[in-house]
Amino acid sequence: MLPSSIGFRLVPGNFSPMKGADLHGRAQEGGCGHALDLWLKVEDGRVAAGSYTTDGCESFVICGSLVAHLVRGRTLQEAAAMDVEDVLEALGDGDDASYHSAELAVDALRDALANPWPAPGPRP
Repeated sequence: MLPSSIGFRLVPGNFSPMKGADLHGRAQEGGCGHALDLWLKVEDGRVAAGSYTTDGCESFVICGSLVAHLVRGRTLQEAAAMDVEDVLEALGDGDDASYHSAELAVDALRDALANPWPAPGPRP
């Protein structure tokens, strides 16, 4: 568990679309239709910053914030290797809602890494 995981529960950070992002991914939940968008800024082959938005519940907000935080400083290959268990370990929680939310956040990360922005083109 991250020492500051309580902080992610109380005041999740990085909640906003990122201007000038290099990567963007989106994952959408089929049952209730909630979505999570993730933006990444890449410098020298490493994730320099991450941000996210979601219209989902508190668990989606927390997991989105954690993924945006956990990928910082990682190479793109290291970020691609991140999985649901990494998020749950950082969260310190393994209930069904957390698993589902972590899965959605990781799916958004994988989508971002698989689908770089077209160049040139508008970015948020």
